[in-house]
Amino acid sequence: MTITRSTPVETNPANTRLSVLAFSWLETTLRNNLQPRTIVLSHYPPFTEESAVKQKDNLVFQKIWPLLVKHKVNLVVGGNTHSYQRFKPVDGVTVVIAGTGGKSVRPIDRSGRLAHAEERFGFLLVKI
Repeated sequence: MTITRSTPVETNPANTRLSVLAFSWLETTLRNNLQPRTIVLSHYPPFTEESAVKQKDNLVFQKIWPLLVKHKVNLVVGGNTHSYQRFKPVDGVTVVIAGTGGKSVRPIDRSGRLAHAEERFGFLLVKI
């Protein structure tokens, strides 16, 4: 099952508020999901190692992360940052940032939590 909701304001890393409606929607959708694999898509990623980003951990995702873990979400795919970043699984959830279609490519701070990163343009192909 792929879950997506196009509400950038609700997952903007600078925004600390998450609407009750959005949280309830996500909780209900995850609870009712019977599929063996679950992918959550969001414009803003839960975290990033992009050098230019000051808020590296998305405050809204900190609120919903326990839901993702509880309901065994396999993959979270985000964008916004202008690079490819794949993180080592966190609490069983893999995070991929596929922001490789922007107007420019931005540098990445290589941290221990990254499994792989690329500073170039590209596409993301997910095979299940």
